[in-house]
Amino acid sequence: MTAILEHAQHTPSQQGRHARAAEARRAGAPEHKRAPQPAVKIKSVILKRRLECRVQEDVHQTLEWAARVSGRTVTDLVVAGALYEAQRTLENMNVIQMTREAQICFAELLVNPPELTEAFKKAEASHKRLIRST
Repeated sequence: MTAILEHAQHTPSQQGRHARAAEARRAGAPEHKRAPQPAVKIKSVILKRRLECRVQEDVHQTLEWAARVSGRTVTDLVVAGALYEAQRTLENMNVIQMTREAQICFAELLVNPPELTEAFKKAEASHKRLIRST
């Protein structure tokens, strides 16, 4: 997974390449198409997906500063943060939140379950017959 942010810093060679490409477009020259890059290495499979986002200038500066201070790239910082939040969100989906009263009621029903109704007993018998017949 890779994150690309607007206003990213480019190396001098990238800046020159971008400037030449922009100049060629203004002149009406056809755009150079890059050969597709293989997504597979010889020894291991590498899947790379591009993730782009637009951020305010102050947000970008904060991300750059935090990345620099932590010794990581902006991409590493953004991907780590996004992945952490995604995992936390998914974990929270598996948590059932109940009020104190609901917790007490649930626990009491587990400890002292109610008597089965006649409808439930009929459904259970019907289910057993169907299961045996298959």
